[in-house]
Amino acid sequence: MIMWMWSNKRFPLLVFLLGIGQFTCAQEQTSPAAVLQDVESALTAQGEAISVCNVITSSEYRYRSGPARTRTTAAKVDLHINNGRFYQLRESTITRKTGAVSVRENEYSFDGRVFFIGHPSKTGDSTLLTVLGENPSGRGVDERLVKNEYLHAAGFFVPETPLQWRDERPGSLVVRNIKLGLVTKVSVNGNLVTLAVESPDELVLESRKVDLAAFEAELRSLDSDPNYIEQELTAIKSTQKAEPIKYSEFVLDASIGYALAQHKETTADGRLRFSVTASEHQKYALADTNTAIWLPKTCAIQSYFVPDTFSQHAETPYVVATAHLDSFSFSPRENEFALVYETAGTLVGDRSSAEAKNAPGGQINFTVDADADALRFAADSARSWRSLFIVLNMLLFMFLGIGVYFVLQKRKNAT
Repeated sequence: MIMWMWSNKRFPLLVFLLGIGQFTCAQEQTSPAAVLQDVESALTAQGEAISVCNVITSSEYRYRSGPARTRTTAAKVDLHINNGRFYQLRESTITRKTGAVSVRENEYSFDGRVFFIGHPSKTGDSTLLTVLGENPSGRGVDERLVKNEYLHAAGFFVPETPLQWRDERPGSLVVRNIKLGLVTKVSVNGNLVTLAVESPDELVLESRKVDLAAFEAELRSLDSDPNYIEQELTAIKSTQKAEPIKYSEFVLDASIGYALAQHKETTADGRLRFSVTASEHQKYALADTNTAIWLPKTCAIQSYFVPDTFSQHAETPYVVATAHLDSFSFSPRENEFALVYETAGTLVGDRSSAEAKNAPGGQINFTVDADADALRFAADSARSWRSLFIVLNMLLFMFLGIGVYFVLQKRKNAT
């Protein structure tokens, strides 16, 4: 077997081992190094091409019983990426085990500095949260707040946390894994190229940053169901104890630009985390360049753990999902990346201002007033409005104090 090792210093090392496998290729002169170089070159260019794009997808999810407490979910996702900034609207229809159906909208955006998480509602109970993406120690920077299951299944990396959006850009999922880890196998069978990659398990590493006592306190403040709380605590504990290594296998189709055909990921102890099969690829060419990407029309996804944990693994999938590509384009569009919620009664949680940094829990909460028609909530404006409010209140109390002092002095002199 020819085992292809790839270090973080980006220098290749060929290790020839006999009797442990086989490397085959269409042409004898094609080496593992040449194949891997061709793959990286093609996929890097395709990853860079999605720096400006619009993607609309629809997905269906079916859960087996567990802490998700849902039976099926259908989601419509509209994502716009523009050179390090993004906006995503997710509309979900949730059917619970009781038969009850609920519809929810979630908005996520990053304006290059502040990460916005919004839940708009026409009934007056909207919420908006801001997280400062440029602060690596700020609360919430490691939370996986935004996901795009379709692009991940299609072989693209899209940042999920505020900290990732600060430090990384969307690109090729395959290339990202190669850069973070070691390529342990390259094999070619006809047009199909299979890569095996060992890399750090970011899910485990991120979970170890969680303060269990604080996490439990937050759960109890949000949910009174003791069974649900225990399930969540068990999930995070099992994730923290896991070895922080994962093994990925990518099957790429060389005839269509090394587009992802299959992908599976296993944990350090050999348990299958998820598998993906992508099909019905279509070509999208970037104007005035030689770059084109092949995107699957459909991705079938099977997840064997509770999402983002090491909990409740089984031989049957915990979630079975199908993600469909509805439309794709490279063209930029006008978009307001700083979310604006003007509806009276909207609850705003601010983790992005200087004041929030020194507040209890690193967050300031306030409610949009009924006369706030002109309010445009963004990090800068929020600080300006709040600072003005504080100054006006300080002046008001100061003048009241002076007034009381003079009244008392006048009464004292009169006696």
